[in-house]
Amino acid sequence: MRGESRSVRSLVLDGLVAAGASAAAAWVVDVVLAIHWTPRVVGLEDGEALVYPSATLWAIAGVGGALVVAGLRLGFERQFHNWLFVGLGIGVAALGTTFAACERVEITSDRFAVRRWWGLESRAWRYEDLDAINVVSHHRRRGNHWITVKVEPKPVAGSSEEVRVPRLFADAQLALQTAARSKDVRVGWAMDSRR
Repeated sequence: MRGESRSVRSLVLDGLVAAGASAAAAWVVDVVLAIHWTPRVVGLEDGEALVYPSATLWAIAGVGGALVVAGLRLGFERQFHNWLFVGLGIGVAALGTTFAACERVEITSDRFAVRRWWGLESRAWRYEDLDAINVVSHHRRRGNHWITVKVEPKPVAGSSEEVRVPRLFADAQLALQTAARSKDVRVGWAMDSRR
């Protein structure tokens, strides 16, 4: 009976360690993406798309590789921790690089679009349907930083919405202003730095 309670306790602790390590791995990918990478500009027929450069993908893959090597080389007392490092490294390398590779901002002469979360969250807006675009850069303690876009449609088109966009959007300011203002859409930029 006493041996069973130890194994249950051990499983619970192992689960907590795995959950914490997974959260740390996601945080590492976010830290790598938070570094101000100069985005790669991909020319489109009537505009441009911004994506993370290959150096970003290599950095994330390098972190994943380092975790795999650490899992194989470190001699933890329990094999669980070694394999946890290996699994996290593979996860960071596979999921982190594809996450960054799939984030995209497109600015064309008639619309702008954002793609996040491996393309699962994609939004596009046509300038002719919009009255105003407000981009807000949010900053919080401990380095938390994200960008949202609030689009205000023309009065007959519907209600306004605010959407979180990739950090790449910060580098699309000039292209967005040029394209949107040519269609008589107001473009505003704001900073939200509540502590």
